[in-house]
Amino acid sequence: MTPRTRSEPPLHCWVSRPAAGTSATERSPGVLIEWQHDGGRWWGLVVFVAEDDGQMTVVTRLVAAESLTPA
Repeated sequence: MTPRTRSEPPLHCWVSRPAAGTSATERSPGVLIEWQHDGGRWWGLVVFVAEDDGQMTVVTRLVAAESLTPA
């Protein structure tokens, strides 16, 4: 995803992350709140819903930009 300015509205995105206990990757819908730049890399602050042991949990996390795609 292309970094944005804070003045733009939040953006819907897909968050790719490792699936628990496997080598597979899960994709969850999320909302990109803001971009942060640290150590030469871009990170997105995202909110998404993840399933953990059959329960849905709302997660707020910094995710590497390469793990985010536009929805």
